[in-house]
Amino acid sequence: QILATILSAAAVLISAFAIWSSVNIAENQNRISLFEKRYEIYQTYKALNINAKKANEVLQTQKIGNDIEVWIAFVAYIVPENSILDMDAFKTGGIASGSKAAEVYLQVSKDINEYCVKIESAKYIFNLSESEEREIDTAIEEFQAITYEIINNQEGNNNVKAKMIQQLTEKLGNLSMIKTMEDQLRVK
Repeated sequence: QILATILSAAAVLISAFAIWSSVNIAENQNRISLFEKRYEIYQTYKALNINAKKANEVLQTQKIGNDIEVWIAFVAYIVPENSILDMDAFKTGGIASGSKAAEVYLQVSKDINEYCVKIESAKYIFNLSESEEREIDTAIEEFQAITYEIINNQEGNNNVKAKMIQQLTEKLGNLSMIKTMEDQLRVK
């Protein structure tokens, strides 16, 4: 009888340890997964911040000839993983003609929308202040406004479009939430 009680108690302790151990492992895996997601988004924002500064310099120093050039210069710096952009063709002016230009507009618009979804995800995996969340919302709204303006108003004033892009690159070059992200990525 005593042996059975001891064995039962030992089984209960072993079971409790196994449950505690599996819960602890799951929590660690969740923390690792969250860290990986946070780090990926942080890298996106850090690149966005750096690339926006570069784009702003380009927009301030170069004369931009037409909408597609403004757009490609902007996207090439801001969304560097964009696969459709051929910077050599852009530099020689070969990308802005006919159906190729329409294809580029469409693909870039799609890429910008996907990029907006990616940058918006920071609101859900970082603990950001209301002003930092508004900063994200404003950037997304401006990305979308620029996309709309470039695509739907192709005959419009290039200077207005270039100014919209330049204002956005200035904002993106001064993102305040990057410090918050860095703080939350530090191992505790």
